[in-house]
Amino acid sequence: MVHQAREQNLDYGWIGMDSLYGTNIKLTNALEDLGEKFMGDVHRTVKIWDTCPGLKSLIQMPNPEGKDCKLPRQADSFKLEYCDGV
Repeated sequence: MVHQAREQNLDYGWIGMDSLYGTNIKLTNALEDLGEKFMGDVHRTVKIWDTCPGLKSLIQMPNPEGKDCKLPRQADSFKLEYCDGV
């Protein structure tokens, strides 16, 4: 549908979709790759992030009192690998 709209030079600002399409990761990734603005409903059980999730060292994470956690190191050095897109 998006390709047809582009071929016909239709003017639209964004794409809206219900949860059937909003939870379709292949569709939303394709729309993002095309540079389209879109908003889709999702099922209430879908987990979403407003920023890219990543790993943080517990030493850098503040505790509820606002102070840095002081935990013993498990190793002198470690390597974290990040997988973009699951």
